[in-house]
Amino acid sequence: MAVKGGEDATGLASAVGYLVDVNGNIEMPLIGKIKLGGLTTSQATDLIKTKLEKFLQSPSVRLYFENYRVTILGEVIRPGVYQVPNEKITLPGALGLAGDLTPFGKRDNILIVREEGDKNIYEVRHQKQRCVFIAILLPTPK
Repeated sequence: MAVKGGEDATGLASAVGYLVDVNGNIEMPLIGKIKLGGLTTSQATDLIKTKLEKFLQSPSVRLYFENYRVTILGEVIRPGVYQVPNEKITLPGALGLAGDLTPFGKRDNILIVREEGDKNIYEVRHQKQRCVFIAILLPTPK
């Protein structure tokens, strides 16, 4: 997560990153600890902006994920972990990152695994008895 801070040497606003801890909190100057876990990015942005308005006039807050990743495994050309530039990705977008399916991959048989809290949610697309699974781990935006 990053929040626009002061100005850098060029006079432009600089971004400062804050790590969200395991409890969903960040620690910021002026406003201290803030609970962001469970909020959408829009809700978190509004909360931070409201708290900063007590100390700053018209604060500008832009919140984004700096470490949003997906893991793509199975019958794809380039299996691996991929950095995603925004907070969501589609199945075709994820397959595109991995170079698409190999000739042995089955488009009608894909397993999507999504983390929600401490649980994994599984979604199977057209499961057949004999199949090749592509597992895609999509982190849940916080």
